[in-house]
Amino acid sequence: MARPRDNSLKYYNRDVHDDDNLRYIQSAHGLIGWAIVEKLRQKVYGSPGGYYMPWNAVTERIFCSDNKISLEEFKNVLDSCFLPDIG
Repeated sequence: MARPRDNSLKYYNRDVHDDDNLRYIQSAHGLIGWAIVEKLRQKVYGSPGGYYMPWNAVTERIFCSDNKISLEEFKNVLDSCFLPDIG
């Protein structure tokens, strides 16, 4: 039987040194913040197409539940990712 088609990425490059943006997230939110960003990368890169995924209140709630974090904690980290000085 043939393997089902899947157009998600099976691998993404992960540098051994974090850039200043990710280091900022970790300094502001600890390892939880770092882990949230990495889990988001896995979620996006593992979605069909690999570089984009639809996001709404349902996917947000499921992401938080799957990763055992509060919605408030997630939003705090996400807000920090979109500060003007963070790329």
